[in-house]
Amino acid sequence: MAQVVLKRTLKTLAILIFILLALAVGLILYFNSKPGQKRLSDFVTNFLSERLQTPVTGNISYGFPDWVNIENLLIRDQSLDTLLSAKRAYIDVDMLAYLDNNLKINKLELEGSLLNIYKRDSVFNYEYALIAFSSKGPKDTTAIPVKYALETLLAKNLRVKYSDKKANQELEAVFGDLNTGFSKIELHKNQFFLKNTSVKNVFLTANFGKSESKPSKSNGSSVFPDIQIKEFSSENFNWDLAFGSSKTKGSKFNLAVVLDKIDLPKSEVSVNSFAVNGNRITILDTKSPKSVVGQINFQDLNLSDLVFKASKIKYN
Repeated sequence: MAQVVLKRTLKTLAILIFILLALAVGLILYFNSKPGQKRLSDFVTNFLSERLQTPVTGNISYGFPDWVNIENLLIRDQSLDTLLSAKRAYIDVDMLAYLDNNLKINKLELEGSLLNIYKRDSVFNYEYALIAFSSKGPKDTTAIPVKYALETLLAKNLRVKYSDKKANQELEAVFGDLNTGFSKIELHKNQFFLKNTSVKNVFLTANFGKSESKPSKSNGSSVFPDIQIKEFSSENFNWDLAFGSSKTKGSKFNLAVVLDKIDLPKSEVSVNSFAVNGNRITILDTKSPKSVVGQINFQDLNLSDLVFKASKIKYN
């Protein structure tokens, strides 16, 4: 009698396991089909829209279990301005690392993307998103913080905009090609360690005028993050910058830098080697006195076909 009961129990368990496996396989096959991916895409965008309380649109597809591809992504901020958009975003995630409390992205590819950040009434337009996904309960001081990693970042036609009208600051950068990654990301320590980085076809414009707001009193701590990078190179770097009365323009610059140390909080930079060549560079300070014939005025320069190399440079 006992053997009969045992056989029936094992048979029932086997049937249940088979049904669960069949359901799991069926779900995987369904969500890998076009109707399934369309339904999942609608679910994710609707969830994000409800959580953020702002419009989120995009066509999402994925490959089980570790990559996501998003086309025509658009996230608007609370003023219905574009916060983030991308013609295509591909994300390769290490799911096994996530089980160990690590958010590790093996590769992030962006095409035709825009990141639009601005500050209005002392609040950045992205802060609502951080609040929407922050924990509502009391902070668990015993919890292990999540570790972040972004191994490779590849971007084509990336456009970044920043604006703070009260501080009279405007910046726009366009990167034809960007190839970088992070060896270390620690948000709670404000540390970002970049891998060797290269950019091509860069156009940078910025205007940093006199701030309308009064500068805040220093509390002894730096507002700069801890950013580390060893090698940086650029091809066809162009800029048009204004810092109050000082202006500078440059066109078709190629740059290769190998750094020993960079410490933004302490304003210290140590360069091992530096090589640059460019088509033209101008530097002008409208408030500086006019140049005297026969003397070099570094506040009124107009140079072409520039070639410069240096090594062992320190700034502090």
